[in-house]
Amino acid sequence: MPQAANRCFSVAKNGEKNRARGIARENERCYDKEIMNENKKIGVLARLALLSATLIWGSSFVIMKNTVDAIPPHCLLAIRFTAACLLLALAFHKRLPQINKAYLKETALIGLCLFAAYSFQTTGLTETTPGKNAFLTAVYCVIVPFLYWVAD
Repeated sequence: MPQAANRCFSVAKNGEKNRARGIARENERCYDKEIMNENKKIGVLARLALLSATLIWGSSFVIMKNTVDAIPPHCLLAIRFTAACLLLALAFHKRLPQINKAYLKETALIGLCLFAAYSFQTTGLTETTPGKNAFLTAVYCVIVPFLYWVAD
């Protein structure tokens, strides 16, 4: 776009205003096409990322169901969260000294809520199908705003 403005200015200085306007319009069209092509590429990548996330999320219920048939739910959760804790500790080892008692106290409440949610979900998976479990898990997207509306 700046090139079009420079070209337009230099031509207009010579007295060819109509030609300058035509060049500017043509450059703007080319610029718009480039932006549209970039937006199309980003849109395709975004859709592929969304599809991939959906496939991973949906297939995890089937994998968890098969795993829960072999390992008790709370042992499975202990393995999953211990592995996650170790990986995060390795990734953020430089920030670990910054943790204080207040931080641990606040995050313990969040961790307790997360444990309860995963515990109910994984234990429920032993009694139902992965599809029903996934549906009930995804319903929170509708329930949370509704509960907020009711509570407000």
